[in-house]
This record gives sequence, C-alpha cells and structure tokens, in this order.
Amino acid sequence: MNSIDRPSADHSIEQFLMTPESRDDLTKELVGILQGKRVVFIGDDDHLSVQLSGQVDPVVLEIDQRVKDSLTLQLGDNAEVVEYDVRAKVPQDIEKADAFVINPPYSSKNQGLGIKVWLKRACEMTRPGGIGVMIIPWHFEEDWAVDNREAIKEFIEQNGMSIVSILDSQQFYDDVNHDNLFSNAIVLNRGFQEKIDLDIPNGDSIYR
Repeated sequence: MNSIDRPSADHSIEQFLMTPESRDDLTKELVGILQGKRVVFIGDDDHLSVQLSGQVDPVVLEIDQRVKDSLTLQLGDNAEVVEYDVRAKVPQDIEKADAFVINPPYSSKNQGLGIKVWLKRACEMTRPGGIGVMIIPWHFEEDWAVDNREAIKEFIEQNGMSIVSILDSQQFYDDVNHDNLFSNAIVLNRGFQEKIDLDIPNGDSIYR
C-alpha cells in the first residue's frame, strides 16, 4: 500500500504526514469500519481516501490545492474532490455521508479549537446516527494533549456524540515538531443532534 505519492507537508496549516507503515496499519482497521459507506474526508494530505478507494465511496474536501490535485489524479472518477476551507459554511450540494474521517490540526496552543471545528463540520456533512473517525493525539501525555482530550470529551458529550472505541493502531509522523508524537484513531457515533454549538473564527487561530 505504501507506495502512494503525497505532496510534502505544509506546516503552516498543521500538516504532518503519517509514516507509510502507520498509514497502512490504520487503513486495514478502517476497512472493517467503513467498507461500503459514503465517507467524507475533511482534509486528506495522508491520502487515506486513495488507500480506501474501492472499499468506500469517498468525497474529499481539501484546502490545499497541491493535495487536491494529487487526490484528483489518483482517485480519478472514483471520488468527489472539492476545494473547501472549514471556516466557510458547508457547500449546499454536498450529499450527506454515512461516515467521516478527520485528522485535524493538533491544536496544541488553542485548547482543542481546531479539533472542535473539524468535528462540527464533519457532523454537518454526516447523516444523523452516522459514524466518524477522528485521528488526534489521544494517548499522548504532554500537558497540551491531556488538556485537549478533556476539552474534546466535553465537546463530544455536549453535542450529542459518543466515543465508541479507540483503534489499536498508533499513528506516527515524519518531521513533527513534538518529540515522540503519535495519534490514535477514535471511533465516534455522530448522534442525532442537528446543531453543533461552536462559533468558528475567520483567522488562522484554528491552526494554532
């Protein structure tokens, strides 16, 4: 699997690429959860939609033109790939998905704001009762990650979501700015709450 080409990471928008081995391990677990479903990916610099092509019906929303072009080339007619910035409202012509996959900014300096923004948009694009996979540093024990974990737990509960499981694989990254950083994939029930309560700022604070 790990021969897929990906553009280099743009750290200004908190992109950090998974190691090929981490990406492959995660893909194997995701197949069992997402197979046969329409899945929305909000940002996909790791090209998980490519690895899952043929197993899911993907729609990818991506802010980085380089990544969008790469995904369009590799997915061909097997997916929708749409230019999108999470600070904008959800496009009206996006059909609601059965599931979502997000790997949001680490949000190490904004108390989890970026993660909450990605969750809000993912829920808005996913049918009530659907499922989601959120890839964040959940078991990473630096203070900022622990604080984020508690903030995200509260946000999930307040907005009608619930944690179903934490997948076994761990995701490691190339060229990260935190020593020994890794993420976990959290499986969520999207719940049935229609409105997700969060004001989204216009600036770059969602990335920091």
